[in-house]
Amino acid sequence: MESINLGRMIAQLRKSAGLTQADLADHLGVTKAAVSKWELGQSLPDIAQLPRIASYFSVTIDELFAYRPQMSERDIKRLAAEISQFLPDDTETAIAECRRFIKDYYSCWPLVIKLSHLMYTAAIRANPSKPDPSIIEEASGYYEHVAECADDVEMVRAARFVGAGMALTQGRYEEAVERFEGLKTAPPLEVEPSLAAAYRMLGDTEKAIEINQEHLYWSVSGVINSCAALIPLCGHDGERLHALVTAVEGVIKLFGLSDANPSYELSAHFAAASAYKQMGQLDRAYEQLEQFARDAGRADELFSLDRDPGMLFDRLGHLFRPEADDDRVYLENTMAGFGRLGLIQMLETDPAWADAHDDPRFAAIVSSIESS
Repeated sequence: MESINLGRMIAQLRKSAGLTQADLADHLGVTKAAVSKWELGQSLPDIAQLPRIASYFSVTIDELFAYRPQMSERDIKRLAAEISQFLPDDTETAIAECRRFIKDYYSCWPLVIKLSHLMYTAAIRANPSKPDPSIIEEASGYYEHVAECADDVEMVRAARFVGAGMALTQGRYEEAVERFEGLKTAPPLEVEPSLAAAYRMLGDTEKAIEINQEHLYWSVSGVINSCAALIPLCGHDGERLHALVTAVEGVIKLFGLSDANPSYELSAHFAAASAYKQMGQLDRAYEQLEQFARDAGRADELFSLDRDPGMLFDRLGHLFRPEADDDRVYLENTMAGFGRLGLIQMLETDPAWADAHDDPRFAAIVSSIESS
């Protein structure tokens, strides 16, 4: 819990209301000197005065004390793991529990973000094709609350990013553009190689390797994501499309990411299949879609919680395996069944394949994923 400073809060409320210390003293029947001592932290009001002060400023006693109940990181993980266990069979209870604890800990920003994600996940699990828009909106509102009120810069940025993503998935494209534009940053400073060099000079080679490996991993991730995002934008430029597909497949293979993070390969194959389909190159489209299906059929295995990061990222076990039991329970419950279900849903709702649902080749691919 953050430190309580009653005097500071009284001073803030008084100044916001445009009152003098004498005004407040007259209302409470105390001296101006007494109010001054409260605000300077030299003394505290009598306990009987607290309700009168709170009522005068139209705040609760908790607000008067600037009291914000907080949970420790460990307790947040434990609670999230407990609530996540309702996801497979009782999404209504999961949502109700998220709502209850968010209300009780409305200013515990890490908890609000964690439970907002759980609420969003529960809505998707309850109805993957058409989640309850009121639940999605409520979860989005909690992210907005964090973005507007939190005092942690990185947490605010993360909350705003999720809010932008939700706007995109809900079809509010102009809003999504505005939000994402506001999150763009200048080119990164690339401090990691220099930081790693400093650790190496201190003789801590292991730390230097870990920092450089993590920097490499996220840099490669950015390359793959950028290539995959460019694939649908090739229009009718088949040569550019083929170059991008070849590049992204090469990077994934070069850095051994097929098993370490299968989502990259799945996304690349799917984007390529849809792009070739729209270009009318059906053989290449179905070739990519079949590769997508082969990986999608192993979705539960590939999205396991104990993936091998490979030789180039062998110091990054913390990114590939949950280190605490509560983390494992939470991830197992939020990810279970989502792999194959989500991939089939993605395939069946993609506009590029809307006219292919009666095509035997398309039906066979969907069937192969469902039956695997």
